[in-house]
Amino acid sequence: MAKKDANKMQKGFTIVELLIVIVVIAIISSITVVAYGGIQDRSLNAARLSEVTAWSKQFQLHKATHGHYPQVPSDEYCLGSGFPGGKCRDYQADGADPNAVAYNEADSASLHTALSSVGTLPSGPRKPVGGVVGPYINYWNSGYYLEQVFKSSSNQCPDGMRLSWFDASSDLLICYIQYMN
Repeated sequence: MAKKDANKMQKGFTIVELLIVIVVIAIISSITVVAYGGIQDRSLNAARLSEVTAWSKQFQLHKATHGHYPQVPSDEYCLGSGFPGGKCRDYQADGADPNAVAYNEADSASLHTALSSVGTLPSGPRKPVGGVVGPYINYWNSGYYLEQVFKSSSNQCPDGMRLSWFDASSDLLICYIQYMN
């Protein structure tokens, strides 16, 4: 009887079988994480594009209603509210980097007041890409440049927008819509 018990097969998995299962699970998990991250980036980029398009329509509506774009005292503004640290563009600008440029959200009040006279102001995500957050607007050379920040590994802007800046190391893409006075 003892011999019969010794010949019984042990039930269970071998170490090799367990390792194969663990490797397969790890591969599937990594594919899922990468795919999920891409979905989030595309979703945020779609929301950013929608917001900058809404701001563009707000500026066009102001010009159609009043005959001109909003008149404001300086030349660079955050579009919207809820920016990290109350700053848009290079929101981390703390004086340590002399090349960093940040616009204060609070300075945008007169522009927002002018634009709100023709409709509700747009809003959108304020998640920075490579230390930059948008949207924001620049006035220079008789032009208005509505800029938005996107996360992208290519330098291809959405339809209707032009390339302002691309940094492949941080997947930072800045595109703009231009209007002339």
